[in-house]
Amino acid sequence: VKNLTMEQLDFQIDDKSNSIGAMLLHLAATEKYYQLNTFEELEWGTWNDEIKNEWDIPLELGEKGREQIKGNDIDYYLSKLEEVREVTKYELQKEMMIG
Repeated sequence: VKNLTMEQLDFQIDDKSNSIGAMLLHLAATEKYYQLNTFEELEWGTWNDEIKNEWDIPLELGEKGREQIKGNDIDYYLSKLEEVREVTKYELQKEMMIG
């Protein structure tokens, strides 16, 4: 995906589909919420409003996702994925050292 243009990232085959950009952000959102549930032991859906405001739409997608997740270049999506993955790697390393 590294070489995709913004136009390609935003493309939807029809009015019910999700763009590649939305799917990339959806992957990051899914991992983020599993981090909160697994590593911070938060009950699913009990995260604070700041977290919800950033990640709920990418997680749920739908009409709001189609409206709001667009206009970003590939670096935006890759940095979100990397940011979330770094937390997962850190937490797993921490668990390995403790366990």
